[in-house]
Amino acid sequence: MNRSDIEAVLASLKPFQRRTVDHAFDRLFLAKDSTSRFLVADEVGLGKTLVARGLIARTIEHLWDTAKRIDIVYICSNGSIARANLPKLHVGATSNRSFALATRLTMLATELAPRAGRLGLAASKVNFVSFTPGTSFDMGKATGQSEERVVLFRLLEPVVKARTGLMNLLQAGISNRDNWRWRLKNSDIALDPSIATNFRTALNADTALLTSINDLIEQWYHYHRDRWPLEARQPRNYVISQLRQMLAKVCVLALEPDLVILDEFQRFKNLLETREDVRDEAAILAQTLFGAQTPEGQPVRTLLLSATPYKLYTADAEIQDEDHYEDFLATSRFLMGNDEERVTDLQRCLSEFGLALKQAASGNTVAVVPAKKAVENVLRSIMARTERISASEDRDAMVEEPCVKITVKGADVKQYMAADALFKAVGDRDPMVFWKSAPYLMHFMRGYTVHTRIQETLEQSPERLAKVLREHAAAFLEADKVTAWQAIDPANGKLREMVEDLLDGGLWRLLWMPPTFPYWPLAGPFAGQEGKTKALVFSSWNVVPDVVSAILSYEAERRMVGSHLASYSDPAEQQGPLLRLTASASGARSRHRLLLLLLPCLSLADQAHPLTAPAGINRRDWVRSRVESMLAIQPNATTGDVDERWEWAAPMLLDPGLRSFIEELRAENSPDRPNPEQFPSYLDDLLHLDLTTLGRRPEGLVDLLADLALASPAVVVARTLAGAGVDDDVRRRLSLRLGESFWRMFNRPAVISLLLQLAQDAPDPTHNEGVYWRLVLRYCRDGNLQAVVDEVWHLEREQHTWAVDQTAETTAEKVIAQLIKVVEPTPSRVHTSFWSVDADTGNILSTEIRVRTDFALRFGDVRTEEGKVTQDTVRAEFNSPFRPFVLASTSVGQEGLDFHPWCHRLVHWNLPGNPVDLEQREGRVHRYKGHAVRKNVALSHATEALAVWKPGEDLWQIAFQFANDKARATGESDLVPNWIAPGSVRVQRHVPMLPYTQEVEAFKRLKRQLAAYCVVFGQPRQEELITLLDQAQLDVTQLREWAVDLSP
Repeated sequence: MNRSDIEAVLASLKPFQRRTVDHAFDRLFLAKDSTSRFLVADEVGLGKTLVARGLIARTIEHLWDTAKRIDIVYICSNGSIARANLPKLHVGATSNRSFALATRLTMLATELAPRAGRLGLAASKVNFVSFTPGTSFDMGKATGQSEERVVLFRLLEPVVKARTGLMNLLQAGISNRDNWRWRLKNSDIALDPSIATNFRTALNADTALLTSINDLIEQWYHYHRDRWPLEARQPRNYVISQLRQMLAKVCVLALEPDLVILDEFQRFKNLLETREDVRDEAAILAQTLFGAQTPEGQPVRTLLLSATPYKLYTADAEIQDEDHYEDFLATSRFLMGNDEERVTDLQRCLSEFGLALKQAASGNTVAVVPAKKAVENVLRSIMARTERISASEDRDAMVEEPCVKITVKGADVKQYMAADALFKAVGDRDPMVFWKSAPYLMHFMRGYTVHTRIQETLEQSPERLAKVLREHAAAFLEADKVTAWQAIDPANGKLREMVEDLLDGGLWRLLWMPPTFPYWPLAGPFAGQEGKTKALVFSSWNVVPDVVSAILSYEAERRMVGSHLASYSDPAEQQGPLLRLTASASGARSRHRLLLLLLPCLSLADQAHPLTAPAGINRRDWVRSRVESMLAIQPNATTGDVDERWEWAAPMLLDPGLRSFIEELRAENSPDRPNPEQFPSYLDDLLHLDLTTLGRRPEGLVDLLADLALASPAVVVARTLAGAGVDDDVRRRLSLRLGESFWRMFNRPAVISLLLQLAQDAPDPTHNEGVYWRLVLRYCRDGNLQAVVDEVWHLEREQHTWAVDQTAETTAEKVIAQLIKVVEPTPSRVHTSFWSVDADTGNILSTEIRVRTDFALRFGDVRTEEGKVTQDTVRAEFNSPFRPFVLASTSVGQEGLDFHPWCHRLVHWNLPGNPVDLEQREGRVHRYKGHAVRKNVALSHATEALAVWKPGEDLWQIAFQFANDKARATGESDLVPNWIAPGSVRVQRHVPMLPYTQEVEAFKRLKRQLAAYCVVFGQPRQEELITLLDQAQLDVTQLREWAVDLSP
């Protein structure tokens, strides 16, 4: 096996990350007093995952010559984080490694097995194994997922003779017997030989468990029943949970971990507990992994990652009973290898530091700095932390707080009165806390108790509900009015502010964010939208993401549609696609110009590149002049009739290589092409056209081809791919694929309505506005699609080049595949319930509308008619320049995930319970090359980058290199320019607060706590200490100087 180039991996790290890697490696592998455990607690968004990648690289290099195999185990709290981070953690050539992503530890039995095209655990030099703890260590008494029980069946077959009874036993909660047995019969799963052998050995040794299985089968499960009684189900569930526990332990023992990485470990701290009288079964199983021994007899090296390794005290009633000092000590105890002498020394240092701070609050500051340094010396042996605040010019961490004015109107008060009456009618509590966050509670509170009580009241006392509906009719939504596209009043101060800022500001007209660096002035619907960014909303209440995404999306779509669609229902039935390849009844075809959106003309892409325009020359005019020059050498009849075929045949003349590509397309005859029943015939027309027979050119041909060069999706993508390192055939193929996604985007009913509406609002006399494909070209030109694609290519390419042996073509295919997914977002819906009183009968009528959410989306797994929209899908869409423009989340999106590529606006819809969560939230958008960072880099360095740019180069890479060179020359922090970039653009902290409410004072308190957070690091009775420092009115600069500094 080839040794990987580890230096290449380390070279990609920034200096501060490299220092952390070196320090962590020394503490884990080299230091004589090493505990084999280390915590990287870098501030949110500073790339802890890349530090882990660097440490993996150094671990592999360190062990390569002495270890037969190297096992890296990565544990994180959920599958979304795993799928986001694992590509970055893969180090080494593909031929050297195996890889298993198992959300459950038990599934390693099959994930680690050798199979076609992949080495197994034992045969691989390097193994990457990942799983999540919530479903891997804590088995409880549950039967697990059906996939686990399929694995158990395969393992148990040779041991348990009653095969049919075993099938019945492991069927558990699956209702369809035939489907279950078909799965068992046809599931072709591989098993790791050593795990299978060890599991069967362990089971045979556990005679009690094996006897329980056989007894259960004989008593209850020897034949199938449609339903088993409770006395059969309870022991069955227990037996299956014991089998899962046994399999999990065998899987753990099969691993020979050289490095265990616990990402965002604060979410599963209970697994670190080592005290016998405290830890549970899950912790015991986890300790089997953490307590594994290396060949030298040392504990397995364990790296913990967390920006918030301990919790500050909190105002959240749900977790007020937590002892945060003990929480910090428990983490430190684990890191110190349960060495109580070292833990006691840490406690002494912390106590002396706390006493010094109390004295400082009274004016005596002499002892603070020495006590602080003593704490730092102890903690640096087990942890490191880098922060960004010192790197920003104003020490504000590049965060600003715009003034957000929230008003209360009559409609808002009516919402409370209606909600109060409703909640009383169904026997629920005061809705005030919900009302402050969302309007129209009756329609959106699925999953809440009040929704269940509404259903119960409908059955038992419908007259009570009818009374509320009659007396407060104006405060409830009506399904008929929504279907008829009537406007929805936001009826809530926070929501109204978003509607006014985003929708009234014209963002509904955009299908993608304006580019950070436009190549020519934005025009049409994009004019005046410079500087816009997406918005990430965090709320404490589950109802808020539904309300925000539904109402913002409905209102955006309503404005897009205008008067073109009569009903909200079934838009596709009212407006068919306008980009269609058709034929008349006689077979005549006349829509060849539409192919201009799909077929990439490389000559227009390369020879009419807008960035090749000389300085000071209008780039659009420059492209037009280049097109004129290219046409000038082509034959042109000076007499005869105008030949309109020029408009769709010209690319064939300009780009001779296009013919062979079209021939390949025709030979494929793929059913995935647009209008596949007509597409081949249109290609035939192109191939059979004798270009020498073209007559006189039509007027406006140069303008059309200039627009084609500037804005055709296929040409735009081909131009971007000129720097991808792929051949022309790959460029054309990938450009067509992404062009087809844009084709589908512009065929959506609401988008068609938008473009037709824009054409009426801003007519362009030089074009035939009745031709929809020209409207598409104009929209792409006005919105600088070229600059957008170049920018998103730069970002995505960085995220798809982690593998050292990956080819340029593979990288390009991955990036284009990712863009295809986000150009046309997966349909998503919010279920909205409606009730009304029948005027004739007095009966209550109920209905439901599934509101389409395109402009705004809630973060989480969402089920739609088209299937499941996963968190990964939602995150990918939001992290693109395309819709959605607003993402609303509860705490599920608060830790471990990136939302920064096109967003630097963070909305705290509800305040978090503590400053740690405030930091975590804002860290989602304050990350590597975030939107705000790129805007500042573009403002400062785009012009000089353009001056040296050459075709095929990445303009953004050049701009960041200029920014980096300047930062190094002026001695700025390593965080500049990728995390902090000097300039006027900031990460925006929006806090919409109702006036005269407790939120106003609570937010002031939260910010004071955030300033003091690092000062009271690890202290007992933190609230008392922060109160003392707060009352002392100490300067924030002074507090920062006293903060514990653990930078390596």
